[in-house]
Amino acid sequence: MIHAAGIMLLAPSGRALFLQRSAAGDAPGAWVFPGGKLEPGEDAATAAVRECLEETGYRVGSPGRVLCRRIADGVDYTTFIAKCDEEFTPKLDEENTAFVWMTPAEALGPAPLPICVAPNVA
Repeated sequence: MIHAAGIMLLAPSGRALFLQRSAAGDAPGAWVFPGGKLEPGEDAATAAVRECLEETGYRVGSPGRVLCRRIADGVDYTTFIAKCDEEFTPKLDEENTAFVWMTPAEALGPAPLPICVAPNVA
């Protein structure tokens, strides 16, 4: 079983940060929240904070509360929801090629983003 975690960063505007995965990572082209696999000795909260920093350059003080947990296809993925002070321009790593801030309703609306809730993180 792969254990992984991510963070939905929510700005005061009500918009969340979505990252588009590159071919260098899992789920190429899909839109995801910052996140990834737990390293040895990490819990989900610690991994989510670390992955957010690695993938966006943004240091979140706390992962916030658990938004959801999905266990399927050999992956146990916990998603947290944390508030950030403002929308920012992330410093993307090689695993992501683009970003967008939008409300969850917009992301799931009539022209939805191809969202991957729990990447395979293989």
